[in-house]
Amino acid sequence: MTPSTSSLPSMRFGPFEFDADAGELRKDGQRINLHGQPLQILRVLLERPSQVVSRDELRTRLWPGDTFVDFDHSLNAAVNKLREALGDSAVTPQFIETIPRRGYRFSALIETTSKPSVSANAQTSIGSPSAGLQEAPRVGHRITLAVATVLLMVLLVTGIIELRKPAVPPISSIAVLPFANLSGDPSQEYFADGMTDTLITDLAADSDASCDFADDSDASHS
Repeated sequence: MTPSTSSLPSMRFGPFEFDADAGELRKDGQRINLHGQPLQILRVLLERPSQVVSRDELRTRLWPGDTFVDFDHSLNAAVNKLREALGDSAVTPQFIETIPRRGYRFSALIETTSKPSVSANAQTSIGSPSAGLQEAPRVGHRITLAVATVLLMVLLVTGIIELRKPAVPPISSIAVLPFANLSGDPSQEYFADGMTDTLITDLAADSDASCDFADDSDASHS
């Protein structure tokens, strides 16, 4: 047997679907056990729907010249097996019509279902190297943009917080109150006065600022 090399799309008729690439006949999605000459006859008929395919053409397509068989018997048996798989009848045919002394014709309405182009899919699928190389820069750009946006928001929030902080005026002067003598001994007054002078001198040296001295008899006690 020499199988046909013609290319066909998937074809639907009634509840049946013929997948030419897989070489399968399905009914409601379930594969039908059909192969050999019956399947090839179906393929040839589907190549020329509504046209008469002669018995001689079927002989040439399916039985090579060096094959010695009872052609008429073999062809009739193959067509009967095909009709049995389709649930068809020679008397009231729905799919395969017999044209007396000429051949056969596929008479049912056929709906073709085109398959997606492999070359077109290869350019846009993940299997395409160019698609992967084009996608990588876009992903890196989105990541960089997201990081920059986050940093900008952090700087903006930090600036707002700094602006809302109350301003602290610089210290221009320090008032040092005199120490009080709490010992009750008048002779210790010099000690309290000396500590007050020493503190004023040290603060003036550290801050390099003028210090105002206030002599207050109600000053805090040390």
